[in-house]
Amino acid sequence: MKTPKTLCAGLAAALLAALCLPLSGCDLIPQSTDWAAVLPGKWHADNVVGSGYDARWLFGEDGTFIYAASGYDTLGRVPYEAGTWTLEGSRLRLTITTRIELVGGEIIEDEDGEKALVDAEELVVELDPPETKTLALGDYGVDPDSERACLTIGGVTYYDYSNQPGMFDYYYELMGLPLEEDWEKFSLIENRRNELNPGDTAIILVDETPSTGYLWSCEPPENGVVELVSDMFLQNNPDNDLPGGDGGMRRFAFRAIRPGGTVIRLELRRGDDVDEARAYPVVVTGGEDAPIAYEVTKSIHEGLPAYTFTLHGFTETDDDGVPETARIYAIEIKGEAFGQWLGGFETELAIPAEGLPEGEEYGFEFDDYNNDGFLDLRLFMSSNHRRRNVSLFWLWDSGEGRYVRNEQLEDLSQAEGFDKDEDSGRMYQFFGGVGYEECYYEYIDGAFVLVERHVVRYEEDGGERYENTELYQLIGGEMKLVSKTREKE
Repeated sequence: MKTPKTLCAGLAAALLAALCLPLSGCDLIPQSTDWAAVLPGKWHADNVVGSGYDARWLFGEDGTFIYAASGYDTLGRVPYEAGTWTLEGSRLRLTITTRIELVGGEIIEDEDGEKALVDAEELVVELDPPETKTLALGDYGVDPDSERACLTIGGVTYYDYSNQPGMFDYYYELMGLPLEEDWEKFSLIENRRNELNPGDTAIILVDETPSTGYLWSCEPPENGVVELVSDMFLQNNPDNDLPGGDGGMRRFAFRAIRPGGTVIRLELRRGDDVDEARAYPVVVTGGEDAPIAYEVTKSIHEGLPAYTFTLHGFTETDDDGVPETARIYAIEIKGEAFGQWLGGFETELAIPAEGLPEGEEYGFEFDDYNNDGFLDLRLFMSSNHRRRNVSLFWLWDSGEGRYVRNEQLEDLSQAEGFDKDEDSGRMYQFFGGVGYEECYYEYIDGAFVLVERHVVRYEEDGGERYENTELYQLIGGEMKLVSKTREKE
């Protein structure tokens, strides 16, 4: 989320003196309003906070909203609504997906004749189908007393309270989300293993100064282990005359969905310019599946100390409790003054009745695939006979001193056969059919280049079977036919 464009006292005074007209307690800003920039943040239906909160809105920059009814409405039965919001000009269109309702209870009356609903049960209702509502936006300006930005939503005046914590804590509590004061406790740590259970919520807090143009963005993980549930910006000083000029914090909230592992990645960018990138490894444990923590210690180069490689995952069992599938979702690497987390994937390996054979632990292998003297990593994605070679690869980057995923090898492994030819040191690719093809790749200038190709086709001629072979080689940057033979079998 992003705080609204709160104006400072100096700007407010200038507008008051020269240009503004009073309406509904706000001095209007006489210009067209960019509602998409103004609306994100917290808005309160009073310019002061008394013994409780009045009606209030929380609009997220990610298109989500929470509406809280006035705490002074003692008879209302819908204290909260939530969902998504869009704009149609100056009209706010709400899609309500969640509602908290008060069920049961009784209405009592005190000695002053004031009535209140008590002992009601809070019920979280997911609306299917969702309900929609459209409200008019208007009168964006500055309150001369509090110097807060203000606007009207559905004809009701609201004031900018984006710097006020705790306004929606009861809603967070009812929905099982951490309170704002607990965000630090639930914060994920960069480049460290962060362990969660299904249903847990975790927070990432990063410093941000929107006036620089650099904003944090998050690429939601695609493997369904965690989901992004909110994205909010909290401004440090709402009285600054530049929106976000004093900076603040960007808050991302995630919910753990199922056992597995992933890496949450953030980028601080302005357009295509990325100023900083961060990674937060997450492991979601729990459930009835047996965890996997297979370890192997290996020296990847004679000039480096040995590293410990730990495969993290879980084992699925059949109805009789017999292990049948192993799923690996992360590789953790630890060494003296070195650590790395490789995640964002999930394998699916069938476990035979006799168990996994020694030396084939969970499809994890070491080899020097680019012949630079450092051991690289391979992890088979599946033991399905149609996809048995499809693998993930990480090559050691001696310049950066870490493993880097290689998508080119992953694409090449889609072939019917793919491995390293130990005789030539080249990567070997095999395709079957009416005959077969063999392709050989060498690592040249940072890429695997096709340098030789054998094409073998069979034909029947006069009752005899012949093998036709064509040999292509890389010459002058092009694959050229260098020989062609025909032999009778």
